[in-house]
Amino acid sequence: MTTPTSPGDPTTGELPTTTFDVTTAVTTGFTTGVPTSCGPPCPAELVFEGNLDVGATPGDFSCVTTVQGNLRIDADASPADVATLANLRQVAGNFTIRDQPGLADLSAFACLEFVHEMKIQGMPQLADLSGLARLDFSFSITLEGLGITSLPSFGPGFTGAGELFLRDNPALTDLGAAAQWTSVLPTLVIQNSPALADLSPLAGVLGDPQQFYSVSLIDLPAVTSLDVLKSLVDVGGLQLVGLPGVTDLSGLAGLERASLVALFGLPQVTSLSGLAGLERVESSFSLGHCDKEGMDGLTSLAGLDSLTFVGKLSIAHCEALTSLDGTPALAHVNQLAVTDNPQLAEAAVEAFVTAVGNVPGECLMKSAAASDGRSGMSLRTGRDNRMSASARSAGLDHDGRKPEHIPLTGHAGDRVRLASSAAAHPRVAGRQDLWYRRRMRWLCLGIVLSFACSERPVPGESDGGSSSGGEPNTTGEGPGTTGSPAPRPRARRPRPRRPRPPRCPGCAGRRVRPPW
Repeated sequence: MTTPTSPGDPTTGELPTTTFDVTTAVTTGFTTGVPTSCGPPCPAELVFEGNLDVGATPGDFSCVTTVQGNLRIDADASPADVATLANLRQVAGNFTIRDQPGLADLSAFACLEFVHEMKIQGMPQLADLSGLARLDFSFSITLEGLGITSLPSFGPGFTGAGELFLRDNPALTDLGAAAQWTSVLPTLVIQNSPALADLSPLAGVLGDPQQFYSVSLIDLPAVTSLDVLKSLVDVGGLQLVGLPGVTDLSGLAGLERASLVALFGLPQVTSLSGLAGLERVESSFSLGHCDKEGMDGLTSLAGLDSLTFVGKLSIAHCEALTSLDGTPALAHVNQLAVTDNPQLAEAAVEAFVTAVGNVPGECLMKSAAASDGRSGMSLRTGRDNRMSASARSAGLDHDGRKPEHIPLTGHAGDRVRLASSAAAHPRVAGRQDLWYRRRMRWLCLGIVLSFACSERPVPGESDGGSSSGGEPNTTGEGPGTTGSPAPRPRARRPRPRRPRPPRCPGCAGRRVRPPW
């Protein structure tokens, strides 16, 4: 995509690069002079070098046509100063307007043609963006917290953006302007727009199967279909969150590879068969969220027929999930996290780990339907996969203990912070208390040793200097002069050595780490 040319130099379209001091030139308003190509007349078209914060640098910007850095207009900017930007045509950096309660339209920017990144945020009274009718290029567009009902069409030369973020626009219902864009849209985020139901105008900008996309559709209760995503093959990130009207994932039938997939808050989805073509998820595959809702309609993982590799598989808050069957080709999971699935028995997790055969990372489970009938948490690591069948049947972990007796450190040496309360697990609480007492014992020992090994003054010395016998030198003569005794050399104090930590009798010969 080429940047638009505009009047100025007849061959290149570049503007004259006149620079000025904002403290002098800007405060002098131009009321007469030659007319500019757009906006009120000015004697010259001026270029502002660097970043311009209208709130921090008030003045008259009537003749500014180009800002070579970022332009920021926030709550501190005076509406009168904002109105003086009527000749602005280009912003080389970010163009941000936010928290301007008195701004009813963007008519002050009717000449704007080029910005690198545009953010319009926090103005629910702003429903009219027609003032941007000359904008021909913006790589990134963010419209957040506005009163708009439709996506603006921008200028006649506008062919699309590289990033589009639409957040917290409660009145937004129409994305029809995107149907006229001719370039792809690699990054799309639409969040918290409760009135938006039709995503079909985005089919063109998301329709290149060779493009690497990142798509997030979050909290859109009126959306009922994902057909707009049918051309996705390889995605960097796919987040489908809070879509209670979606009943199936058939719109994802073409998806084969992804770096990240997150699905939660889709209660009507009862099968993952729409992801039958998905082969690899390099980073994270999440079904449900540990702090939010899950996939309450799922009873198993049936439908993931082609999935062979997952970096991290997280399954949380799936109320109806009873089995992890349905991934016949899955051969490797780096890390598995199964949390708060009340109908999922621990035996089902064991069967899944056994079927996969290669789960080197931690396997965490906290469920109300544990195999031993107790609610709580059990922690298993990759080495637990080598436990004997008799130990598993007895409910023992790798060290031959019940799950509540798990050591406070995992196989990698990292401390495990348990989510359960002391009342639910008194033995774990006792081990935590023992660890605390031992640590405080070492801390007290370190304090005692630091005092015992501190430096003591050499006898016969004082801060002001002394002569032999401890008597002060009152002769007024410096050391080494006639009639004055030779100064006593300072004794070299040995540096105290830190004691070696004792061995821990229960740590298989390892030394306990001292508190320092």
